[in-house]
Parts: sequence; structure tokens; C-alpha cells
Amino acid sequence: MKEHKNQFTSWLREQDIPDGETLEDRTIKVLTSGPSCQVTTWQTYDISGFTFCTKSNDQKSMAQNSGVRCDALHFETGEETTYFGFVEDIWELGYGTFQIPAFRCQWVQDKHVTVDNNGVRVLDLSKVGYKDDPWIMANCAAQVFYVELVISPNDKKKITNHPKHVVFPGKQQAIGVDGVSDLDEFNQFSDMSLFVDDHPIKISNVE
Repeated sequence: MKEHKNQFTSWLREQDIPDGETLEDRTIKVLTSGPSCQVTTWQTYDISGFTFCTKSNDQKSMAQNSGVRCDALHFETGEETTYFGFVEDIWELGYGTFQIPAFRCQWVQDKHVTVDNNGVRVLDLSKVGYKDDPWIMANCAAQVFYVELVISPNDKKKITNHPKHVVFPGKQQAIGVDGVSDLDEFNQFSDMSLFVDDHPIKISNVE
């Protein structure tokens, strides 16, 4: 896959693409020239109403801002799958007069993201996968938080590997930023509620 991408990029650069008159045409011209060899890196980055930090930066803080999720098509099934992980590096790629931010992430294998009896997502953060595909565009990332799953003392005796974590959706702070007045119109991410089924309705019925 990487070889095909490199061949395609080389082919684009060899094409005599005119500068063009519209913004779209000029943008295509700049993109085909490739990014600058100099890359700006960040430990913290604000985008899409979220404040992301790298995982190494989180380890020096009491806060957790490196959790990330991304909705993408599964390479085998073609179905939309939500991937969870951590931001490890934040790069800004320079293309002429504009920059494109990208995140290098450590992803959890989606087969290790399960749903417990209460309808919440539970994952094993130690099950790292997709090491050949760590990069995403920063504007495709939504923030999440991981909280260690509380289990009974009896269950602890059965666990010999890494603890499991519950994943919580992050909260966007986008209202009033860049003229945003309606979060629903601004938001490009699918909703991720804490419960993935009708568990809150079941609780309401019991009450």
C-alpha cells in the first residue's frame, strides 16, 4: 500500500498542473508539490473544539487529553468502525501558505473493544494494533477519556493481565470559537453516547 501511495505521489509531481485561477485549483497545485521537509511538532493542539495532548505530555499531568477516537471504514468488511487509541505525536505539515495537522496514534485493536452487560464500551488498552497505519488527519479525531473499570475483589483474583477501561466521550468546547453558534451544525462527528444500547431506558423503566 505504501509503495502504491509513493508511486501516486511521484506521478502527481510529474504532471504539469497549471496554477489555476480558483482557490481549489491553487490548493491542488500546492498539494501536488508535496509538504515541506520541515515539520512543526506540538505537545498540545486545539482543533474541532477539543484540546488534544500527546500521551507523553499526559504522563506529566493530572489531566488526560490524549484519548482519541476515529470513525473509519474497516479495511476488511467495508463497514464503518470506531477506533480508539492515544495521540502519540502531533505534526503540522506545511504546504505553501497553509498547514495540515496530523496525529500519529497508538490504536487498540477493534476486536478488543467490547460492550459489557451495562451497555458501555470496555477495552483493553494493552492490545495495540494497526501499527502500519497510525496516522490520521487531526480534523478527523474526536476526544475520549479512559477510566479503569471498577471490578469486585473476587473478579480481581481472576485477572492476570492488564486492567480493562471504560471509554467516555469527550466534550467539545466550540461554541463562540470561530463564529460557531450551533454545535450540531458544526459537529462533523457521529454522536458517541456512554451507553451503546437502551440501557438508560431500561433503568428508567425499572424506576
